[in-house]
Amino acid sequence: MVRNEADIVEAFVRHNAAILDGMAIIDHGSIDGTLQILTALARERLPIILIKSAAPGYLQEQLTTATARDVFRQTGADFVMPLDADEFVKIRSREEFDRALLAVPPRMNGLMHWLTYVPDFSKAPLGTLALIASAKRMSPERQTFQKALMSRYLLERPEATLANGNHYVANKLHGTSDDAEPHSTVGANDAGR
Repeated sequence: MVRNEADIVEAFVRHNAAILDGMAIIDHGSIDGTLQILTALARERLPIILIKSAAPGYLQEQLTTATARDVFRQTGADFVMPLDADEFVKIRSREEFDRALLAVPPRMNGLMHWLTYVPDFSKAPLGTLALIASAKRMSPERQTFQKALMSRYLLERPEATLANGNHYVANKLHGTSDDAEPHSTVGANDAGR
């Protein structure tokens, strides 16, 4: 789900589309050229589905969960990973990532350790791509983040929804981390860093 991300959205799409099978991108009322960039990328036949949202509020968890359900229904996807426009998947290899996903037990969602990077702002005059290329790992991590990897199991669980900034799948009837849906950790050694 993106809004006014013209400075980074092309790099985001090109990088992640090279790793993932496809991307469903929700534009939430961008006015800065983001939608035009995404439209041009779709015309290049990059594996993206572009969705326009005119929802008045920022309903990230609801819109992302609904879109994930649609992706599962309309494609053969086994997993959906919700990403923000400033999040770039980093894995050692696609083969290792696939093996790690296959290790997630049936009827469970996955959690992948998510690394935080900080750009080198001394390279800012060189543009967004230079900032991304110069990003360095935060040391030490102040918090340990995980990224949700929703499995097709989401279709069997109408009460399941993304929660806490898309970092895990919860039971929406309760909405607390104590009521998280079943998750399996996708090991950093399997998926990469």
